[in-house]
Amino acid sequence: MGIAVVAVTQPVDTMTASGKLQQGIQFLFSQFDNDLRREKCMTGMEARVRRGLWVGKVPMGYDKVIVGKEVILKPNKTGKLIRLAFQLKAEQGLSNTDIIKHLKAQGLVLYNQTITKLFRNPFYCGLISHGLLEDGEVVEGKHEPLITRQLFLKVNGLQAQNAHGYTQVKEDEELPLRHHIKCGSCRKPLTGYEMKKKQIHYYKCNTIGCKLNRNANKLHNLYEGFLSELEVDPRYLLKLAEIMEETYYKLTEESRAEEKRLTTQHTELKKKLDTLERRYAFGEIEKELFTKFSTELKVELLEIEQNLEKCAPALSNPKEFIKMGLGKALTISDSWGKANVQSRKQLQAMVFPEGVYYDRENDGYRTQRVNGFFALSSQIQAFLTEKEKGKSDQNNHFSLSVVRRGIEPLLPE
Repeated sequence: MGIAVVAVTQPVDTMTASGKLQQGIQFLFSQFDNDLRREKCMTGMEARVRRGLWVGKVPMGYDKVIVGKEVILKPNKTGKLIRLAFQLKAEQGLSNTDIIKHLKAQGLVLYNQTITKLFRNPFYCGLISHGLLEDGEVVEGKHEPLITRQLFLKVNGLQAQNAHGYTQVKEDEELPLRHHIKCGSCRKPLTGYEMKKKQIHYYKCNTIGCKLNRNANKLHNLYEGFLSELEVDPRYLLKLAEIMEETYYKLTEESRAEEKRLTTQHTELKKKLDTLERRYAFGEIEKELFTKFSTELKVELLEIEQNLEKCAPALSNPKEFIKMGLGKALTISDSWGKANVQSRKQLQAMVFPEGVYYDRENDGYRTQRVNGFFALSSQIQAFLTEKEKGKSDQNNHFSLSVVRRGIEPLLPE
């Protein structure tokens, strides 16, 4: 795009090949820092869900209510109408269309697709099924249920009677890339289904007019090839580990120094606050002075704590971390091909956090973002390969736009 990034604190000459490499590495470690923060955040959210607390947008029919220090979910007026919808389905056997008309007369407008999702959501019977949990896993929720589990099961027994000529699979060993692959044209996630008569699985884009429909085995083979572009050559394993470890320490040196300075400041302010509180307790200073200075100290402490959170978390053993990561990169495509559906999904999310796009014209994949670790190892390996071949460094453009052949960002239109 003709845009250059200039770093004030880490100036590099991006007109040279080595400068481009250094800046690329800086970008990747910044991305790595963001990925670590994301993992920490996701871990906290998962722990909350496992305690039975909902995370995310409140489901239809509930409101957030603050009770003391807790935020709980309580059914609202819409919730009562949703309960009525379950009862009409189970007790009177009404069709979804009739139920929608009945609810509309009472002020709740729903569509057929919406009411189907409501009927299939176990949240309304007191259970939580969430994307942060393992596939198929549910936990006991702490919210007030709208309906009994018996009513929920009865309604979904009726829903299951609506059978068609194909089965849409939510979680299947044969379709691990479901929702991970996105359509390169409309950018919507691909769903999956099985053609019962032929017992063949397909990935499909549900956008009207898109008509993308591809054999699952074909897309799986393409995906293994796409992963192989990030694989590490065993010949470069030791050199890669050495360069990546050295780079890590160099780029995190400033962050570690800042963290040490802030920690020292925090300790000193904490001591001052303790001394101030002690003097106030013994009557050595007036309440007015105590309130003034303790408030100032607490504000400073809070600011330092916020800045400490912004510091990149240091790895306890970066050498071991790099060794483990490169070990995965040695056989990443083969590992994906032989793994079960759970392991495949974990590996997919780790390598391509934002998924991949299938380009029907070129019959290949593109991606917006590659895991910083694998992108860095691939980039350094490409540099080592070019150096081994004796090619001029001036021909190397260490841009993050293309990590290796076939891997590139999908730019917004």
